Amino acid sequence: MKKSKCWTSIVEAMIVMLIVIIWVVWIYSIFTSSQKLSITTQNRLTAISIAQEWIEALTNIRDTNWLIFAANKTNCWNTFNYNSNCIISDVDIASWSYIVSQNSNNRWILSWATTWNYSDTNYKNDFRVNYDTNWFFTQSGWTNFLPLFTREIKISYPDDTWTPPQKMNISSIVRWTDSSKNDAFEVNLETTLTNWQKD
Repeated sequence: MKKSKCWTSIVEAMIVMLIVIIWVVWIYSIFTSSQKLSITTQNRLTAISIAQEWIEALTNIRDTNWLIFAANKTNCWNTFNYNSNCIISDVDIASWSYIVSQNSNNRWILSWATTWNYSDTNYKNDFRVNYDTNWFFTQSGWTNFLPLFTREIKISYPDDTWTPPQKMNISSIVRWTDSSKNDAFEVNLETTLTNWQKD
């Protein structure tokens, strides 16, 4: 009888230990899952801010072109890097992928991109997003931060009846990877800019 009670006590203790171990593992898995979700959510919010900033930069380019070339708003609203030849010839921003940065006059300018595959090391170097000295997002150097965010601007023109085109499609694509999954996350904000001030 005493042996039977002893074995019962051991079995009961082992069952309690097993329940406690399962409970601890379950709590730990919930904690790590919620931590990964929190990191992913924070990174997604950062990516949306990065993408939105470049939509605003392209809007600023259009608005600056209107100011600089007020005499010919039909042709010059989307001129590439404020080229004054837009008044007499076609120097539109071409349908392409770009990096946006600021020139010495603190105007937004576009630079041609040559790599389009996210898995390519050159893509991550060419499109890398950093902080500048004022803690704004930049693609022209300064301070790295993690995770590695990349930002690509894609410009295209929808079919319309105007020549030159008076609408420009913009996609601001931000990609990154973090500890929650192996594949890249992506935020793609899109808008259409129009030349509503055309002559």
